[in-house]
Amino acid sequence: MEVRGGGGGRSGRAEHEHNIDIIIVGGGICGLATALAFHRKGIEKVVVLEKSEKLRATGAGIITQANGWRALDQLGVAAKLRQTAVPIPNMDGEMRCLKRADLMQALADDLPPNTLRFGRTVLGIKVDPCTSYPTVHLDDGTVLHAKVVIGCDGINSEVANFLGMNSTRIFSTCVVRGFTSYPSGHKFENKFVTFSKGDVQLGILPVNRNLVYWFITRRWTSQDSVVSNDPKLIIQSSIKALSGFPEEEVEMVRNGDLDQLFLNQLRYRTPWNLLLKRRFGEGSVIVAGDAMHAMGPFIAQGGAAALEDAVVLARCFAETIGGIGIHDQISHKEWRMRIAMAIHKYEKERKMRVVKLSAQTFLIGKILDSSWLPLKLIWIALMVILFRRPHSHTLYDCGQL
Repeated sequence: MEVRGGGGGRSGRAEHEHNIDIIIVGGGICGLATALAFHRKGIEKVVVLEKSEKLRATGAGIITQANGWRALDQLGVAAKLRQTAVPIPNMDGEMRCLKRADLMQALADDLPPNTLRFGRTVLGIKVDPCTSYPTVHLDDGTVLHAKVVIGCDGINSEVANFLGMNSTRIFSTCVVRGFTSYPSGHKFENKFVTFSKGDVQLGILPVNRNLVYWFITRRWTSQDSVVSNDPKLIIQSSIKALSGFPEEEVEMVRNGDLDQLFLNQLRYRTPWNLLLKRRFGEGSVIVAGDAMHAMGPFIAQGGAAALEDAVVLARCFAETIGGIGIHDQISHKEWRMRIAMAIHKYEKERKMRVVKLSAQTFLIGKILDSSWLPLKLIWIALMVILFRRPHSHTLYDCGQL
C-alpha cells in the first residue's frame, strides 16, 4: 500500500479503495494521537491522511501540563518524551515544554507501517447512498471508502465543513512562537517566566539546557500577512514590539532560530456554539482537536485537549465495538448502530470539558483584545466569577485508554 500521493484519477477515472475501516483526516498532533490510541486498543485498518509531504510541526513548542502528560502516559509515549524536556517547577503538577516535532515524531514512530499517508489532500466527503458510510474524495481522483471518518484537520477543517459547523472566528491578537538555541548552554532559570508591557506579552520556557522556547502575543497588524511568510521580518517585527523589555530577553528573540519561527493570527470557536451544538458528528463522521474546539493558546490547553480527545475517542470505540476484527460477522445496520453509540459516548464525555476550556480562553482573548477599559473590566469580572481557580483545568484526567 503506497503512503504518498499517487496519480490515478487525473485521467478522469476515479480509483476506489475499500480496505479501510477508519480514516483520520489530518496528520498533526490530534490525528497521530488518535491513530495511535486506536492502535493501542487493537483497532486496525486505520489510515491517516496528511496533505503535507512530511510531518509538519507548526508552532515550534508546546507547553504540556499535568493533564496532557496523563494522556501521553496512556498513549505510551510519555517516558520517551520526558527525556527530551526538563521538568518545570509548578504547583499544579507536571509541566514541560516539548518541541512539537519531537511529540509528533514520538506518536508517528509507534504507528503500524503504512498508517500515515503523506501528500493526500481531501477535497470533500460524501455519503455512499448504498451503505450510508462516508467516502473521502482526494485531489488525485482517488475515492476512499471507510466506515468512520474522523476530522483532525485543524481550524480550517474540511470535515467540520461537511458537518456544517460554524466557521472559526479571529482574535485581534496574534502570537509569534520560536526557539533560540544555546550550544554552550543558556542562563535562564528553569521556570516559566512572562513579561508584559501594554498589549504585548513575552513568555519564556526552557526546553533543555541548550534550547529555550519563547512566544510573544501582540496585536495583529495589516502588515502581518506579509511578515508571517518571512522569518527575518518576523524577528524584526518582534524586536520592535519588545521595545522597553529587558535586553537579555530581547537578545534571545533577536537570535531566534530562523527555521523554527511562526507568526499566526489566533482563531477560536465560541464557547456558546460548542455548548448549543447538539452533535459534533453526523452518521459515522466526527471531529476532534482544533477541528472541533479551536481555542487560543492562553492557557496552553489546545494540544493537551487534542490528546485527551484521542484517548477518549479510542476508548469509546473499543467499548462499543468490542474488537473491530469481527466486523465482517455483523450487519451494516448493527455496525452503524455501534459506531453511533461510540460517537455519542465520546460527545457526551468531551462536550462540557471543551466548552469550559473554550470559555476560559475566549475570556482571556477578549481581555487582551479590548482597548475600551469598561469593556475590558467586564471581561475581567466574568473571568473572576467563572474561573475562580484558573489552573483547575490541569487537574482533569482523561482516564485509562
